[in-house]
Amino acid sequence: MVAHDGFMYSVAGSTTNTGGGAVNSVHKASINADGSLGSWSQVGTLPSTTWLCSSFIVNGFLYVIGGKNASGGHLATVAYASVNADGTLGSFSTTTPLPSARRDAGAAVHNGRIYVIGGYDGTYLQDAYVSTPQPDGSIVAWTPVCAPPEGRLGHKTLVSYGHVYLIAGQSSNGTYKYNTSVHVAPILSDGSLGAWSQTNAIMTGRYFHAAALFEGIAYVL
Repeated sequence: MVAHDGFMYSVAGSTTNTGGGAVNSVHKASINADGSLGSWSQVGTLPSTTWLCSSFIVNGFLYVIGGKNASGGHLATVAYASVNADGTLGSFSTTTPLPSARRDAGAAVHNGRIYVIGGYDGTYLQDAYVSTPQPDGSIVAWTPVCAPPEGRLGHKTLVSYGHVYLIAGQSSNGTYKYNTSVHVAPILSDGSLGAWSQTNAIMTGRYFHAAALFEGIAYVL
């Protein structure tokens, strides 16, 4: 789900819990003043089916990154479409893919840059990349930046006061581990990341949770 400029977008997903029902549709609904939503309508079709992907809006474009297809294959695909003033979308195009396929990655936006952190491709990925989209929405390259302390999936990534926060998620030390840990890295002037450090943990380990920022306060649900 992505909220932007008075609209809520539901991006791809699956109608089954195994991914065999992965879809390629994007729907939107208006966000009313009382917080309720208007009726949903389809506004876009992705180039391929995907679920467990990352999606966000930056510089007037909706991006959909990675995920899995209906056959279970992990994706490195990066698709994008322009967002119109009335909430509708232009046609989706694909651009430079991620360096490696993944699902359940963390993604965040800061100062027009896109950050993609970790995820899963059969292993827990311990890496991080940044890219600056072009004015037309395309991406030229993904640049590796300082990797987090361990690989994980299903985490949440937030940006606040010039820092990236990696919150909880699942990792493996021989068995599945649902993390309470929160790691933070400064965003440097060139867009790269400084060294990661650990900050206050959340109370209960979890993954596939929700996280949001509001007026400088982080909420984890």
